[in-house]
Amino acid sequence: MAYKIRKLDHTADLKVEIIGDSQEDVVLGSIHALNDEMGVSLISEDLVTTDNKIVLDYLYFLDDPEGSLIALLNEYLYQVQEERIRPMSFECKWSKEILWVRIDGIRLTSGEPLATEIKAVTYHDILLERSEQDDGKWRFQWIVDL
Repeated sequence: MAYKIRKLDHTADLKVEIIGDSQEDVVLGSIHALNDEMGVSLISEDLVTTDNKIVLDYLYFLDDPEGSLIALLNEYLYQVQEERIRPMSFECKWSKEILWVRIDGIRLTSGEPLATEIKAVTYHDILLERSEQDDGKWRFQWIVDL
């Protein structure tokens, strides 16, 4: 897993850019960028019990890769903010036609509020490309509505 997370200047809200070696890297980097903004840390495996363990699997057909990524990030926001899921680990596979993501974690019954509430990841001004200026790495830019 090799990616860089950058916050870019934007007139409103927050613009995020992920540069990764692979498509999987930009997906995982995007999830970690959301976690950083919300103040969510990966939980320790020691906190997982049979009563609180949760596994979330997501499968997207990539006829619209950018839209699929935004849908995934918004679903992740819902799980963290509304369902109180806290991640332990992530797994991602990107093929020519399918994006699959697995999130292992726990569901909290109580706890601290998030550092930042995020309304949504928007479809406005999204960019997913293999970037020549970044030595052929993948670049994914998106905007968060705070």
